[in-house]
Amino acid sequence: MTRESRSQLIRRNPKTAASMGRLSNLKIHDHHTDLPSKIMSKRNKSGVIGVSWDSNTQKWVATFFYKGRYLLHKPFQHFEDAVLARQAMESRYLNNKV
Repeated sequence: MTRESRSQLIRRNPKTAASMGRLSNLKIHDHHTDLPSKIMSKRNKSGVIGVSWDSNTQKWVATFFYKGRYLLHKPFQHFEDAVLARQAMESRYLNNKV
């Protein structure tokens, strides 16, 4: 199926055609408050956003993604150190705006 035929099928769908062009479908991007950095996934096992266990290195990894870049992606021996590093980045860059 070609690209053009797929796009024609999409445009013929009445539900899709009715929702095309709506402002509510557009995501608002504000790079000063990075919401995905503050929303916990249901897959989170550590209980802390941005802290995960790396089974290859047997260490906790703290990550922080802001303005399209990883500002923190560092392994830690202890869980508490990883949590503190993550919280420091949140307070520095997000300023509790979320």
